[in-house]
Amino acid sequence: MKFRGKHRKLCSVAGPLSCAVFLLFLWAPLSFAVKNTDEAFGVWNTYDIEKKMNDKIKMKVGEELRFKEGWGINYMETHLGLDYLHHKYLAVGADYQEIRSSRKVGKKAIWSWDNVPRIYAAPQAKIYGFDLSDRNMLEFHFKEDQENTVRYRNLVTLVAPYRWTRFKFQPYSANEIFVESNRNGFVEDRFFNGFKFHLWDHLYGSIYYLRRFEKNSIGKWTDTNIFGTNIKYSF
Repeated sequence: MKFRGKHRKLCSVAGPLSCAVFLLFLWAPLSFAVKNTDEAFGVWNTYDIEKKMNDKIKMKVGEELRFKEGWGINYMETHLGLDYLHHKYLAVGADYQEIRSSRKVGKKAIWSWDNVPRIYAAPQAKIYGFDLSDRNMLEFHFKEDQENTVRYRNLVTLVAPYRWTRFKFQPYSANEIFVESNRNGFVEDRFFNGFKFHLWDHLYGSIYYLRRFEKNSIGKWTDTNIFGTNIKYSF
């Protein structure tokens, strides 16, 4: 009863329809949470420095490290990007990633480079206090020892208007699909649930749970449960 009461209180803030939509996003991954023999665990950490040039333009530089169960560090990324808010309903941007990642061949881990320029456009709107965005991104992968490829990513994110505690914990949920030019189309799906927060002054962050479904090189789908963090210094 207390659980339902809390949800009625939340719904009264932004309207029952908006609350229902957010809860649908929040609970969507549970329908896929079936134990798989190929299921693994990972940790993703991202660190960014962001400079606001003016009200419309931001530049950022950062690093991402990924750890996978049984592998240790298997992904290292350096990125540099530019974001432009064309108007309140549309953001566009471009960035460049330099990636070093490993893949297993037999029992050996093979490391290789991947250079990735990317462009995106993200329609966005505020609905009953919720921030809704739909980022559409094209990535151009220039690989060291594999075939070059183009990848399309579509990320839909819903951020709730609620902020809790002095750190302003703000819940969000998202889903992202990946379509690749040379691997039979649809190759990956990611579900996110997490919280954004403001630590102090110029320091921001987020924590999230990510359920990753990925098609491997032989066409078999595998699952990974991921705990992620993001720390950003913005000035």
